[in-house]
Amino acid sequence: MRKFAKIISRVFDSYFWFPLLLLTAIAKTGLWQNQIIILLPLLALIDVICPIVGFKFLMKTGKVSDIDVTNRHERYLLFGLANVLFLIGTIISFLFSNQLFFTLHLTALLMGLTLLGITFFFKISGHVFMAFGSLFLINFLYDWRFLWFFLLTLPIAYARIYLKKHTLAQVLTGAIVGLAEPYLILKLFKLI
Repeated sequence: MRKFAKIISRVFDSYFWFPLLLLTAIAKTGLWQNQIIILLPLLALIDVICPIVGFKFLMKTGKVSDIDVTNRHERYLLFGLANVLFLIGTIISFLFSNQLFFTLHLTALLMGLTLLGITFFFKISGHVFMAFGSLFLINFLYDWRFLWFFLLTLPIAYARIYLKKHTLAQVLTGAIVGLAEPYLILKLFKLI
């Protein structure tokens, strides 16, 4: 069971959600071909590749001690770096995309800032937070046709608790914030 939990944790890490969200948003927000030609390589670099390279660098230099970033204090630098990159991506989205794509990217930035802010006071499950937030946004883009995808969150949450990386409270907080925040942002922009 431990091996299964580790596999689930690795497969559904941010390395999975970031590219999935980027590709889904590019495909489903009505971007023009010339916008896609600009945005896809730039945001793949800024939103996907640079955070991975940054994480690997932090691990190699000892600023992050394990792949799960178990120590809450080690998350500050990692999440801060990710948010700087998301800010750059949001500015690029503002300049080169449409309103819907920009709003989704802004949502990702705001969610990243929320995760960073919460981390100063409490450790929540980033895996569960990302899973719920990502699945909410994907369902929004696909007119709520894939609600059953939320079943994927059950083994993710279970794995994080089983591996003793998070408590039930940390997993539930990740789920609640991961669902509530994109809902509130999209509601604010009158998209739902």
